[in-house]
Order: sequence, then C-alpha cells, then structure tokens
Amino acid sequence: MSVLLTLIAVLLLFFNLVINFPFVQTALTHTIANYYSRKLHVKIQIGKVDFEFLKKLVLRDVYVQDLHADTLLYATDLKFDIGQLSLKSRQLYLSNIEIDKATIHLTTYKNEHNLNLQFIIDAFASKDTAKNPAPGWKIAFGKLFLNNVDFRLQNQHDTSTDSYGINTSNLRIHQMNAKINTIKFMGDTVRATIENLSCKEESGFLLKKFSCFVNLCPRGMELDALKIQTANSDISTDLVFKFSKFSDFDDFTNKVNMKAKFTRSRVCFDDVAAFAHGLKAVHNCFTLSGEYSGTVNHLEGHHMSIGWGKFSNLEGEAHLDNITDIDSALIRVNITDLVTSKSEIEDLPAPPFDKEDHIKLPDNISKLKTIHFSGSFDGTIKSFKANGSASTGIGDISANLQMWEPRGSKETSYTGRLETHNFNLGDFWQVSDIGNITTTVSISGKGLQKENADATLSGIIQSITYRKYTYQNTKLSGEIKKGFFSGIVNIVDPHLLLDFNGKVSLASQNSIFQFETHITKANLTALHILKDTSAFGILSGHIKVNATGNTIDNLEGSVYIDSTSYAVKKDVYQITHLTLTSALKGDYHDITLKSDYADGELSGHFHLANTYECLQNLMSSYIPSVFPKEKHIKGDKEQHDYSLSLHFNENTGLTNLFAPGVKIAAGTSIKGRYDESSDNFSLNGNSNEIDISSKKLKNWKIDATGDESAMVFKSGCDTLYLSDSLYGANCSLKGNM
Repeated sequence: MSVLLTLIAVLLLFFNLVINFPFVQTALTHTIANYYSRKLHVKIQIGKVDFEFLKKLVLRDVYVQDLHADTLLYATDLKFDIGQLSLKSRQLYLSNIEIDKATIHLTTYKNEHNLNLQFIIDAFASKDTAKNPAPGWKIAFGKLFLNNVDFRLQNQHDTSTDSYGINTSNLRIHQMNAKINTIKFMGDTVRATIENLSCKEESGFLLKKFSCFVNLCPRGMELDALKIQTANSDISTDLVFKFSKFSDFDDFTNKVNMKAKFTRSRVCFDDVAAFAHGLKAVHNCFTLSGEYSGTVNHLEGHHMSIGWGKFSNLEGEAHLDNITDIDSALIRVNITDLVTSKSEIEDLPAPPFDKEDHIKLPDNISKLKTIHFSGSFDGTIKSFKANGSASTGIGDISANLQMWEPRGSKETSYTGRLETHNFNLGDFWQVSDIGNITTTVSISGKGLQKENADATLSGIIQSITYRKYTYQNTKLSGEIKKGFFSGIVNIVDPHLLLDFNGKVSLASQNSIFQFETHITKANLTALHILKDTSAFGILSGHIKVNATGNTIDNLEGSVYIDSTSYAVKKDVYQITHLTLTSALKGDYHDITLKSDYADGELSGHFHLANTYECLQNLMSSYIPSVFPKEKHIKGDKEQHDYSLSLHFNENTGLTNLFAPGVKIAAGTSIKGRYDESSDNFSLNGNSNEIDISSKKLKNWKIDATGDESAMVFKSGCDTLYLSDSLYGANCSLKGNM
C-alpha cells in the first residue's frame, strides 16, 4: 500500500514539473483555446498558463470574441486560487479570482434580445435528458478582485442621442477597481459582499467608493448597508431597486422603483441628474435622513429630514407624483418643521428642472429673517388645499387656503383664512408709520388678477399700530370685484369710533373713491395725529366722497362734509356743510368750494403740486433777497394761467384754527389772477372788518397789479383800531417794486 501511495505522489510531482515547462503550457493553452473555439464557434486565445498544482491557475492574455466577431473579453491576467476541489462530489471552490487590466463588452445587438454573453451560458447549460442525469458541478467563489477593468454595456435598440449624463444603453465604465467577497450563485440570483468598488463613467461621473451587501436578480437589486462616495455625494442607506428588466434603467425616472432608508446622507443633484436627466439644471446638495420609496417621478418620503444651504431643514412626510411635469404634478406634503430664509429658498431650483432657474421671491420677504414653518399642501400648483403657520423675525402668520380651477373655467376659485399675530406690517412693507398688526381675515371668490378678481372678504383687525398708536377692534366685510373694493369698515377703539361704507378702485389707471364715513369720535391727540400733545383735539363729523384720480392734480369729483365738529383746547369749531368739487376739461381745471364758512373758486391752467414754486419765482422778481428763484422755470409745459376768488360767509371761528388771533367778517372777498407766461398778476379784496389780535381794520381794501418788471400795490382802511381808545382814520399804504 505504501508503495502505491509513493507511486501516486511521484506521478503528481512529475505532472506538476511537466506542466511548468513553457512548451507544455503553450501546447495546453492552444488545446484549451481550440477546444472552446470549436465548441462556441468564436475566436478564443490564451497567451500563457501558469499553474500551481491544486492551488493556483493564471491565464494570461485571454481574448474571447462574441458571435459578431467583436471583443467580449480581453484580460491581461485571470488568476484563480483553488481553495477546494473534489472530483467525487463535483465541487470546486475558488477562494480568489483576480482580473487584471481587462476589457469587457456586453452588447445587445439590433434584431436580438439577449446579451452577447448568452451563447456561452447556453453552451455550458446541461443538456442531459437521461432519467437519472449525472449531477452538475457546484462552483462557489470566495473573493473577486477587479484591477483596472473597463466595462461597456450597450443596447443597440436604443438610438437616443441625449449626450448628457449616463446613458444606460451605452454604459462605458473605466478604471474599475473592486474587492468582492462571498459570491454565491443561487438560480438566477447573485449574492455578494462588495467591500470597495470605484470607477469612472464616460460621462464624467466619478464613483470614489461603493460598498454594500448585494443581492442581484433579473427583476431587482438589494443593496444593504450601502455606502456611496462620489465627487459630491456621501450616502449611507439600505437601498432596494425593483424593475421588470435591466433595460428599465433607460427610463430610470419612471420605471425603476426604489426603497431606501437614509441616515445623514449628503446627496448632490449633479450626481442624481447623471441618471435622471430631467434634473440636469439642479446643482443643489441636500442632507437626507428618512425612508423613501417609489420611482423618481412617483416618490414617497416618511420621517423625512432634508437639509440644504447653511441652516435650512425640512422635516415631515411627502408623496410626489409626476413631479417632472410641474403643471400636473400631484404634491402631498405634511411639514412638521421647516426652518429657512429668503436667501436659502432662492437657492432652490425652479421648474422645469432641466433649465437653469431659481425660485424668486419679493425683496421684502427678507424682512421675515429666519422662518419657522409647519403645515401641509395637497394637490397640484393649480388646484390644492394648503394650511400652515409661520413664525418669523417680525411676527407670526398662519393661513388656510383652498384653490381650484372649476371644470370649463379658466378662472381660479379659492377660499381661505389668514391670521397674523404681532406681525410688523410696516417693516414688511417698509412703511415707517405702520407697526405690528394682529388680524383674522377670510376670503372666498375667484380670479387672481385685480382686473378679474371677484371675492368676498371679512374679518377683524384686533390691533394695528399706526404712528405709534395701536388701534383696536377694526371689523371689515365687503367684496373685491374687477378691481373694486366695496364694503363696510367699523372701528370701535377707545379713541376712535368710525364707520366706513363704500368702494375704492384697485385696477383703473385713475383710482375711484365712492364712500361715506361717519366719525363719532376721533381723539387726534391720543391717535398721535396732532403733534401738540398739550392740545386735546376731538373730531366728529360726516364725510361723503365721490371722486376719481390718483394725484392732487387729476382728482375729479366731489367731497361733502357736514355736521362736523372739532374741539381743541377750549375752542370748538363747527362746519354745518362743506362741498368741494373738482372738474377737468382737457387741461382746464376748475375747483369750487361752498360752505357755511366760505365760498371760493380756483379755475384755469395750474398744477397744485408746484404752485408754491411758481409763486416763489414770481416774488423773486420783486424781492430776490427773500424769494430766490427755484425749480419751476418759465417756459415749461406746466404754464400757470388761472383766476382765484374767495368769499367769506358767516364767522364760524374757523380762521382762528389756521391763523390764530385772526377774525374775518362775513362778506369779505378776495379775487386774483395770474398769467405765468407774461408774469402778469392782479389781486384785489375788501372786508368790512378784519381783527388781528384785537387790532381791527374797518372797511379794508387792497389792489395790486404787476408784471415781470414791476409791481404796484395800494391798501388801506377807513379806521384802524389799535385798542378801544386808540385808533386812526383813513389809513393807506401805497408803493411799487
């Protein structure tokens, strides 16, 4: 027995020695290559074989063609470490496989449905039809090493010409290096542990590190404990891909289902867009945590935490359908907490995501500073329900809004509610006189443009600060229709009782005002309208306005005031009636005043906005040291040519309000005219009595005329009383300048 074992050992040693001779290796490689070339009907070459008996096999310069005489495989070295070989049980365990400097081309040719590898799989498939066929070989693998491998996967059925990103129908991977452990084949399923894989795709996509436990079959891929590092992204997740066939990756956005659980992963859309080309204009990076499932175009997120920018973060749940077509996309989002700001929001892309654009917000949104928001959105951008509340740097806002487009209508309908709490409206609108506002307002209607808006509005302004006074309890109700607001405003404040009823235009070029206001009480001192805090001013009255215009010079219509009383300090001023009308005929303007205090008229060509400058220029011709020439220059289009008349009626004491200590008798009249083109003017007037701080002028008269060269004036009175016992008769003053 010992002799037999010795003989076997000697034979094995002799075989091992023989196999290492070059001419034996050459003959062996040619024999193997020729055998498989004939079997597969393709060209196969093996340059050299290195063999260490029962331990290692190295094939060098291996070349395999496919049935189209194109390269299927070329490898500088294929190394196999034999861990276990059993001829009896037909088991082979390759502990290590190493592929060096290889090129692998897998192709699905036109008019074919299988990869060019299929003929090899078919050739080695068992064809034994015996009742008790011999068992096949069981081959297992330990580790697979890829060193500088180029890999191409091509589907010639796809003729698309999109040159952006990765083309999964023409995948070209270079410089692939990998270490893969515990490879197992179970039917059509492959399981393995990828310790590290790196490569670069033809498009420029760089995979720096890829590791996971992989389970791959024709309809799915599970990647557990997945870690991915690219040039931009750093991802940790458990990821599952499900698909009908590998070609579904050609429409990754719609056909490849994903399921993933992320933990503080950094995902940059420059990487995502390499696969989903519809996102190629998105360059943002996000930090992701949470559970996500579905396709890119039909995606759900649970326990989400999404961060971007310097500090922005969103937490909540989401369901997104057809997101690549933003007009029809169905969006269901429940936000438990969102922290962001204007600049961080504007860093986000705006659809469509294949074109460079960012969200744009009004400048005053920056006044909100850091925004904390929670709420929900359900619907499309044209038909949705939304609610939420925001805490900002200038106050709190909450809203509930439903918007939809009725079938057969192009106008958007809506209903909603807006609430603010201590929101600094003045800071938001950049109006210094306005401060915080607390309000609740409801709106319902249709039309989003002021020209077609038709909506009802109601609510209460619990408080609003204006000029450092906080008004309380303002109720409003009305409607907005085709640019008009019409309705009722009621203010019940400790210092202001006011009722407003009417309408104001919002759309026309010249604003329209048609309203009536009853002021029961207005404490002008407490409301900070009077600057003199020692003057306790109380106003009450009734005002009716019917006018159009948006400047003082194009205002046309009437203002009616009656039953008006103003009490300040110890004086009370009253107006029983006052009517002010303004009419325009071309550039001819006529303003008339009728009241129990005085009647007057100003008519001609004039612009009230620069009347003072015009008069100042006139007086500068006579008294240049007092009236320097100002902006209004003669010869401008706005030439003044007008007449003025004023007649005082009963003495209501109103003069004392504007000129303290002055009393003007009923019947006093003043008339004047001015022509700017020639600097001609005239002024005349008379009064039975004028009292100036107890100094009285009886039967006073004035006449004055002038042009651009000189002014002549004459004024006098029958009697000038300096006191009750001291007076002068026939006083006059004449002169020219």
